[in-house]
Amino acid sequence: MSHALMLTSAVVCCCCSRLTQIFAVSQAYLYHAYAWLKLFNFSRSYNKNLTASDQQMMATSVVLATLSILPYERALFGRTDDLSHEQEKERTIRMANILGFTVDKRADYKSILTRSALVSSINSMNLLALVPPEVRATYELLTSEFNPLELCKKLDPLLASLQHIASPMSAASPVKDLNMEQYIPSLKQVAVLRALKQLNEVYSTMHISELAGLVPFMGFGDVEAVVVDAVKYEYLQLRVDHRNGTLHFGSQQLEGDKIRNHMALLAKRLAKAAAMIDPTPPAAVEQTRTAALQLCRENVAKEHSRLLARKQVIEKRKEQAEALMMEQEREEERKRLQAAREQELLEEKRRREEAARREKERLERELEEQEMEEARQLLEQTRRKKGGALVKDGEKIDRKALMQEALSERLKEAQELERKLARLAKTMDHLERARREEEAPYLEAAYQQRLQHDQEYYEQQQRQQLSAHKLAWDVDIVEKRRLERMAEEKTSFAALIVSRRQDEFEELKRQRERRLAERRAQKKIEREIARRHEFVRRCREQVQERAAQIDEERQRAEEERQRAEEER
Repeated sequence: MSHALMLTSAVVCCCCSRLTQIFAVSQAYLYHAYAWLKLFNFSRSYNKNLTASDQQMMATSVVLATLSILPYERALFGRTDDLSHEQEKERTIRMANILGFTVDKRADYKSILTRSALVSSINSMNLLALVPPEVRATYELLTSEFNPLELCKKLDPLLASLQHIASPMSAASPVKDLNMEQYIPSLKQVAVLRALKQLNEVYSTMHISELAGLVPFMGFGDVEAVVVDAVKYEYLQLRVDHRNGTLHFGSQQLEGDKIRNHMALLAKRLAKAAAMIDPTPPAAVEQTRTAALQLCRENVAKEHSRLLARKQVIEKRKEQAEALMMEQEREEERKRLQAAREQELLEEKRRREEAARREKERLERELEEQEMEEARQLLEQTRRKKGGALVKDGEKIDRKALMQEALSERLKEAQELERKLARLAKTMDHLERARREEEAPYLEAAYQQRLQHDQEYYEQQQRQQLSAHKLAWDVDIVEKRRLERMAEEKTSFAALIVSRRQDEFEELKRQRERRLAERRAQKKIEREIARRHEFVRRCREQVQERAAQIDEERQRAEEERQRAEEER
């Protein structure tokens, strides 16, 4: 029994160790932290040989993995539709089962594995008592302290010290080597997000240079990438104005709620200080305090409404100013693009004209060179025929005179050739006439001999055909007498085949008529179903249109009511 338990615990520890490595490589820090928490709890419960140094390093890994988790969730594959929610739910439940957590499928899947649950587990298990002071200080900065101007500056030396806190693990440890440096990039990103979140509660506008000074371990380009990702998933409301070099923070909650939270915190601390100075306030002070509280209760609704109205006016003015600024920027960008486009079109037109001009010059030059080459070849041919000197390189050639001379020479050659052909044709005519007169008696004798030979061949073929026909007729008569005995059987067999085929035809005909009847009935049912679906669809559209009209009327009435309240 003990051996089986040890074997099971070793397998679970090995599995959890592999999961931490897999999730670390895939940068799934939430599952990575849960795998570390599972490994730490199981090792501390079943591994009695685990040393204090091993427990400290494993607890440090749990805390750093938890702090490396982003404070917001990314949508699966960048989508937010119902299908992605179902896929995310199935993946979360499957991961929870892999990590050994009991899951209620009816509960919200977003509350199964969360960063806040891990932080609560760390506090309840008192893991901070096991980790080094640098990790404890890092945990306090990233979870509880509110100091946006000094957060990253205080965190920078702590992150540098994380590279040197890893100590060798013992042989009993399920993990043989720990790498704390893998958490530093994600810790920097979490620190920047926390600083921006806290700055959002204090500032509305800040210079980019000031923010760059607050984050010593990261350039502004990397900070901007972190901001873009956080704004994409609605964790921050922040706008970067590169033209003016400023950051504009958006309100994450109502202005009245923010003021109320700050004033409530201030009141609690002032009350605590007053109680420490004077534990028993006089009756007059108590009455004044009661009257002030009563006045606050009476005016809180009015003050809240006034603040909400003021916030709406401010937000509306800000939206109008931003819309005007964006419109101006769009107009300037449009003009700039239009000018650039016109300049590009002019440049393209100039390039095309220049290319066409160069192509025309090239063609003219090639044509002139080709004509000069033809003229040179004609001159060489003419001089070679006449026995004159050939054209030398560099010799000047008059193309027109040369072409005229070549044409006249060719004309003379053509006339001479025509005279020779006429004389040759006359000679050939005389020879042909003499040949025909001499061969006439020979052709007649050959024709008579061919007629006699054809007559003999025809008579021989007629005799052979008559003999073969007589032989075939005798054979057919014998075969006819032999087959006349089978006439009755053939007739009865043919009648049987026709009867069987008629029955098969009738059966196929009945089956076809039955299928046609079934198909007509099915089509009639489908038409009825389609008609009912169309009726239901039209009814739904009418209901939706009516609901939209009611919502629009309600919204119009609400806008008129708000406009009337603003005018008052």
